[in-house]
Amino acid sequence: MIRVARAFTCFQLTELLVRVPRLVEKFTADALVVTALPNLYFDEGVRERDAGVTFRHALDALQSLLPLSLGVAVFSDATSFETPRRVRALLGVRKKKDVRAANRAGHRALAIRARWRKRQAALDWGEEL
Repeated sequence: MIRVARAFTCFQLTELLVRVPRLVEKFTADALVVTALPNLYFDEGVRERDAGVTFRHALDALQSLLPLSLGVAVFSDATSFETPRRVRALLGVRKKKDVRAANRAGHRALAIRARWRKRQAALDWGEEL
């Protein structure tokens, strides 16, 4: 059985990610597919500060899934040269090494290594070229 939940705003996507651990308790799942991350957080209709706070919550939620036996795949079309700068602005980080785009084995990836709330998050996602 496949269950689908669709977010239309960055706030909805973050809330869905926060709810995943509770949903996995109710419904058996082997994998989680996340799309439009970080794309939804670049919405011009959302204040940059609100988008940044919400994006950090989404990254925290993704990191909280690590202990679960759940495969997580994040797909995005936001691997342009402009994306790392925009993500750095969302997270409030200045160092280019903390958010960068890279090519790995034929895939364009966006790597985030940032600190907030005395924790470090390290996430990579990309798309096949």
